[in-house]
Amino acid sequence: MNNAISKPKVSAIIPVYNAEKYLRKCVESVLAQTFCDFECLLVDDKSSDTSGAICDEFALLDSRVRVMHNSQNEGASYARKIGLDAALGEYILFIDGDDWIEPQMIAALYSKAVPTDADMVYCDYYEEKEQERILKRADGSCDKIEAIKRIINGHFPIHVVLWNKLVKKDIYNKVDFPKD
Repeated sequence: MNNAISKPKVSAIIPVYNAEKYLRKCVESVLAQTFCDFECLLVDDKSSDTSGAICDEFALLDSRVRVMHNSQNEGASYARKIGLDAALGEYILFIDGDDWIEPQMIAALYSKAVPTDADMVYCDYYEEKEQERILKRADGSCDKIEAIKRIINGHFPIHVVLWNKLVKKDIYNKVDFPKD
């Protein structure tokens, strides 16, 4: 096992529950990243469809993929915590099983985070509903103090979603992830 895989810079964590319809596109979008020093953790939350088997297929095809299977359904938040506990990367990217990411997303976020030692960086994303694709603007980075200042001043363009943020693992280690 080479060093990049044993200690990746980024861990992409995907909680999976009955996502067979979207899961292949999601995982393929992660594996197609231009940034290669990452691991992809799939946490199957006791899916009743073929999602667990799809996760196992990806683990056989790509050594960057690791799979955890929950013995009972615990909910997305707890599945994220399971992935976080197993993550080896310095930075964490959560992606939902029904989402996909652009090929340069991890590279762009990582290249913003490292030079500034940011606790969190975030980017624009698209929201797709029916036949409509809406751009949600949220590009930026910040540390804890800057985040508080932005919130106080009402200038904090961070949407309350996880999938557009790269966050230092040690920040998430300080957060409780409740069972849903």
